[in-house]
Amino acid sequence: ATYYADFDNVYILVMAGQDSTAITIDDPTTVLSPDVSTTLNRGQVTQLWHVNRLTTVTADKPVQVQWINGTQNAGYDSRGHTLVPSNLWDNEYYSPVPSYSTNSTYVNLYMYNPNLTSLTVSYQDETGSGSCSIPAGATRSYRVCAGRYVPSGSAVYLSAASNFFAVGEYETGGRDYNWGFSIIPTSSLRDEYYVAWAKGTTDLSANGSPV
Repeated sequence: ATYYADFDNVYILVMAGQDSTAITIDDPTTVLSPDVSTTLNRGQVTQLWHVNRLTTVTADKPVQVQWINGTQNAGYDSRGHTLVPSNLWDNEYYSPVPSYSTNSTYVNLYMYNPNLTSLTVSYQDETGSGSCSIPAGATRSYRVCAGRYVPSGSAVYLSAASNFFAVGEYETGGRDYNWGFSIIPTSSLRDEYYVAWAKGTTDLSANGSPV
C-alpha cells in the first residue's frame, strides 16, 4: 500500500576512509546489538544483510556507506544508494529526475521523518502541489503522498518545517532501468557546476551521456 516493494531486501556496505576505523552496524529488530562491530583499515569493507528499518551505521572516523535494495523474485530489480550522514539532511530538497512516459518508466520518491513527532512535507511538481503528514520515524512514498508518481518531464520540490531524508527510485518496481539516487538538499546547491565533457558516441551521432 505504501509502494515499498523496491526495499524488500536491503544490503548495507561500509568502507573505511582511514586506518583503524571502528565501525558498528546495528539493526534494532535483531537479537544481536550491534550486529556488526569491527575495526577496518583504509579501503576495507564490512557489510550486513538483510537489514530492517531504523538500522544505524556509526564510525569514529570517516566512512562511506552504500546500500543495495531490491525486490525478491523480480529478476534484476536492484538499486544502489549513498547513505547521506544525518547531519547533512535538510528541510528542503529538489529532485531533477522525471518519469518517462513513452515506456511507462516511473520515478518514485521516498521521504523519511526522523523526528519524534509527525512531520508535514509539502510537495510541488508541474501538475500541482499539496502536502502530506509523515508519522514519527516513518517513511512515505511520493506516490502515496501526491497520489501519483513523479510526472513525465517534471522536477519535484519538497519542503518541511524540520529536517528529513529523501531518496528516489527510477523505474520503481521494474528491472530494466535500475537506478537509485539521492535528491538534492538546497543547502548543497551552488550557482555554478562544472562537469567533464563526454561525447555520447565516437561519431557524435547520439547523446549517450548520463549528464
